[in-house]
Amino acid sequence: MDSDNELEDLCSRVIFQLHKICDDLKLLTEKYMQVHGFDFLLLTDISEDSASTNAVTWLGMTTAERLKHNITAYLALEKKLERVVGEQAQLLSPRETDLHGNLHSMLQQVSALRGQLEQMGTILGSSEESTTDTDEVEGADGRVFEVKLRGYKVLTELNVWVVRSVKDVRKIRRERTVKKEEMVKEGE
Repeated sequence: MDSDNELEDLCSRVIFQLHKICDDLKLLTEKYMQVHGFDFLLLTDISEDSASTNAVTWLGMTTAERLKHNITAYLALEKKLERVVGEQAQLLSPRETDLHGNLHSMLQQVSALRGQLEQMGTILGSSEESTTDTDEVEGADGRVFEVKLRGYKVLTELNVWVVRSVKDVRKIRRERTVKKEEMVKEGE
């Protein structure tokens, strides 16, 4: 039962962290768009995100598979955010240090979230080392506009994963609660 309580507590903390990231990300994306002059553009559907698994496929996955996909996605997003932070450090003027600081803070939050998701995998007995191909992250290319756009795409992709992850963690918690209730009924 300790693992059930630990998982319940961890799910609550992860959901809280996801909501905080969502709130911070909204403000960060607005600031990013404003600083880079995207505030006049309607930037929809330009993200080539890793959250492209269709809903039917996603619904057919086990919670362990979903969790693994989440962990892998956040690992990739960490790498992408590291690149964005580095690029923005070179691109931003000294007056825009708050945007750079907010990007760095978001990177730290994503890293912490990934760690919590890995801990959740360990509790559920489905922990595997997640790896991601970093080839797409390593390249040093792009004109200034492409660099700015890449940062926006990473923030957009992160938003998609945060929304998906809230649903997935709630599903994990709900399934665990149902399983726990069934065990109690069997014990009576």
